[in-house]
Amino acid sequence: MLANWMMAATVVGRMMGLPMLASAQRLGVDHAWALATMANGRAGFAMLALALLVAVAGGLLSGRRRGP
Repeated sequence: MLANWMMAATVVGRMMGLPMLASAQRLGVDHAWALATMANGRAGFAMLALALLVAVAGGLLSGRRRGP
């Protein structure tokens, strides 16, 4: 979702003559959500959720242990 936010901020920022980070700070949650829903369908949101689950499971199931 953050990637979609940054892509929307880049496109809107170019039109307004703003750098990406300044545009991302001004981009409201409602506007970012509207742009994300137009860019992604149900399958896209399902893949985002699946990617989040895989990342969490990979982090929890990895063999690495924290140091002392």
